[in-house]
Amino acid sequence: MNINHEFYINIVVCGIAFGTIARFIYLRVDYRQYPTYPQGYTTHLTLGIISAALGAFSVPALIEKQYTAVTFLALAAQQFKEVREIERTSLEKMEATELVPRGAAYIENIAKIFEARNYIAMAVAALTSLAVYFSKSVIIGTIVGGLAIYLSRYVMKIAYIRDIAEVLPSKIVFKGPLLCVEDVVLADIGLKEGREIIEKFGMAVVIRPKGLDSLISINNLGIRQAILHEAANQLGLKMNIDTPELAPLTMNNNENGDVIVVMVAMKPDIDAFVEIIKNVPAIETVRKYPSKSRGARKAFN
Repeated sequence: MNINHEFYINIVVCGIAFGTIARFIYLRVDYRQYPTYPQGYTTHLTLGIISAALGAFSVPALIEKQYTAVTFLALAAQQFKEVREIERTSLEKMEATELVPRGAAYIENIAKIFEARNYIAMAVAALTSLAVYFSKSVIIGTIVGGLAIYLSRYVMKIAYIRDIAEVLPSKIVFKGPLLCVEDVVLADIGLKEGREIIEKFGMAVVIRPKGLDSLISINNLGIRQAILHEAANQLGLKMNIDTPELAPLTMNNNENGDVIVVMVAMKPDIDAFVEIIKNVPAIETVRKYPSKSRGARKAFN
């Protein structure tokens, strides 16, 4: 089949345009300032354009039966894995500067998301280019590209703590030097000054799972560490390096599986504390699904 060069250009340009748009949509700086602006923007947007170009150029290459294009796609996949490794390494190096670290699970989750977004850019570009080729219409390609971007939102959908559990405010009570929440002992605070600071600035919440899967997942140390990091990162801490008794902490209630979170915040606002925890990602890489196991269902029934 003879195809003129102008049509090839339309195929490639439409693919690159929509692949880049898809990557740009997922490229946003939030309260965590990650990716950083403008360096992070430049790096990830450039990689997004390269991903889109690979997806777009693969279509005319395969049309012309240049099957070596598959080799380039395999090479691209390897490069995207390198991107994931770079993100992981960068975040791990920053852990030493954090009063409350992100934790290995949260870092791995962030790195995987950045890798997946490059695949999304490549896939959107390829689908758009295919639509232009088969329909012989840039307009149809535009519609398909827009639809692919819209559907990609469901592929990249992130679950949050609010989706798997309720977050309820609670009260801190001292029984002598013992810090308790809902009759669960969390720590022994020996110093009177420490107890006074916790009573004045401390906040506590109870995270109550919505089901069996949530019960097991919410008790994962990776998710609990992510909760502590995000809460400390947004509300600030009264803690210093030499005041470990003021460090935020979590503890599970052995009777019902609830997770208790206590933090001594720079700005103690319980409503904000609850909202922040609700919006912490429920890290997919460490989520558990025991409800799919007959043995687990039998044990918990």
